[in-house]
Amino acid sequence: MEFFAIENDLIRITKLVPDRLITEMTSMSGYRLIFVLPLENFLAALLIAFLTSQLAAFLPTLRPSRRRILEAIQYEGGNALR
Repeated sequence: MEFFAIENDLIRITKLVPDRLITEMTSMSGYRLIFVLPLENFLAALLIAFLTSQLAAFLPTLRPSRRRILEAIQYEGGNALR
């Protein structure tokens, strides 16, 4: 449970620092600063992350899929069939 409390504190701190920084910069400059995360950029990053994860999961399966089933099992299990 202690780990989750520490993690929760870290999340609060990482949110507090940018909020405080934006507040201070706004008061010093006299301009209103707004943090904007464009939806298109977020969705593009999400798509790239998804495609990368799928490719990383798919590529290691190519070599065993080209073998016969018994060879693939023996390859994965070492000397289990001997």
